[in-house]
Amino acid sequence: MFKDKSKEKDEYQSEVVIEINPFLIIYKVRKTLLSKSFIYVWLSLVVAMTTLYVISIKSNYIIIDSFSISDFLAPAITGLSFTLALIVATTRLFSKEQLVDFYEYTDSDNPSEGYLFYRTIAPYIWTSTVWLVVSIGALFAKIFIFDIPHTIHMILKLSYSSIVLMGVMSLWSLLCIHIADVALETEREINDSKQSKSKDL
Repeated sequence: MFKDKSKEKDEYQSEVVIEINPFLIIYKVRKTLLSKSFIYVWLSLVVAMTTLYVISIKSNYIIIDSFSISDFLAPAITGLSFTLALIVATTRLFSKEQLVDFYEYTDSDNPSEGYLFYRTIAPYIWTSTVWLVVSIGALFAKIFIFDIPHTIHMILKLSYSSIVLMGVMSLWSLLCIHIADVALETEREINDSKQSKSKDL
């Protein structure tokens, strides 16, 4: 009787608990979340945008069109919707057994159980978080009017534009990841089909 209880306790303790806190998931895979090339391209575009803005102030060759942060509310909601559509399409691409395999898989790049699974879903969480920040900023700018110095206002606009740029690039990165997943899954199905046909022969 006591042995059965101890066995049940051991089984209970060995149960897998998958992390569902989005911020903890991002923290777990923070080192591999954004590639170096992604960060370099984003920083280069931010520097270019800042440089063009400074040039526009001191010369008439470049004119920066005025915009309000609240203008990004609709694009931000669209970005959130597109991210949701992509993650739904990705989860439908893989079966439950494959998702379990992702969780249990380990190698040199995925040192612990669950790391590959979190790496797979973290980009979607990250992109959603970026567009959430953009949405909140646009909503606040639409509701409230802040009386701040012009210089600080321009700095806020540049910072906000950099976040929007990050969101756009993250969406494009997600699309590329999804296309790669579709290609790999199609390749796997074709190869499995050929192997089964060759065994039959």
